[in-house]
Amino acid sequence: MTKKVILSFCMLHIMLLLSTGAVHSQVALIVHEVDGSSPKSFTPDDIRRLTFSDVNLSLLMRDGSSSAFAFDNVKKLTFGVAGTGIDSPKENRFDVIAYVTRQGEVIVQSPGAILSLTTLSVDGRVISVERYSGGAETQCIVSLQNAPNGIYLLRIETEQGITIKKIIKK
Repeated sequence: MTKKVILSFCMLHIMLLLSTGAVHSQVALIVHEVDGSSPKSFTPDDIRRLTFSDVNLSLLMRDGSSSAFAFDNVKKLTFGVAGTGIDSPKENRFDVIAYVTRQGEVIVQSPGAILSLTTLSVDGRVISVERYSGGAETQCIVSLQNAPNGIYLLRIETEQGITIKKIIKK
């Protein structure tokens, strides 16, 4: 998988988080460069636009400044605490498991109640939306039998918060 494809997943993830209000001012996109220099962090409140070309990722900031990162120089992108370059601690995350069966069903398991499950294609099209009431569902099954093989994103809303999982239907 090329860095451009991976970065496009990250951008889609960022857009989903921004659109759902799941991102708050202390969370930041952190760019770790290959050269080992200090990671650079950008909060969603500071970013006006994220774009990428064949060779780089560009950030246009609300104050008019910009930053560009060549794909060859980006080691990884993470989410963490703004201004620190430190990834969010694992204890602040919650574990949701999602996998695809050979029959094309997606099984999602959560330690807490699942409130909704949205399946998206990598280009952001909504494939399905499932809402659960009663707060007792800790395992859900969604069918992708009629969907083509490929990569999909699951937006899972639970009592603990919202998480995005990538799944591959083969």
